[in-house]
Amino acid sequence: MYLTKEELFESALSLNGDDKRYIITVENDKIITRVKWMDATLFSPRSISREMKVFEHIVKVNDNGTYTEITKTLSSGTSLSSGGFNLSKGGLFGGNTYSKTIAFGRNNQTGELGMVNVSFNSKEYKRPVKELLKSAGYKKKISPVAISAIIVSAFAVLFALTATILVNI
Repeated sequence: MYLTKEELFESALSLNGDDKRYIITVENDKIITRVKWMDATLFSPRSISREMKVFEHIVKVNDNGTYTEITKTLSSGTSLSSGGFNLSKGGLFGGNTYSKTIAFGRNNQTGELGMVNVSFNSKEYKRPVKELLKSAGYKKKISPVAISAIIVSAFAVLFALTATILVNI
């Protein structure tokens, strides 16, 4: 037997805390974990750039004790260099993400100036909700829509990267 959706949603919201980098919300039948894991202004001898990255883990809870999930890593940036001005926006859907950035700059979340050392592992932010779902008796179900969204998003990212590379050649 599994917890009712209402009990599950209440338990999910209780995972929030002042000591957590993420925020968990419940919207309709979805449990959403969001974390802005990078917001920095980076400096180099020839350029200055601003990078922001947000991760979302979205879990749709079904009435039959199953759930589907999708992850999104969204990024945006601006940079100014001797080569000109550049705006970028991108996203990656599905899978696990690991990233590490080390550069000189300003951490816009803490206000610290110096070496910006930011690392991110999506598994760390998916874990609390996934453990809650498991302990509540819910089982994962992969939806055809999620698979289609992952494929379409992957092609969109590849197209955007190719266009960016061609513009900078």
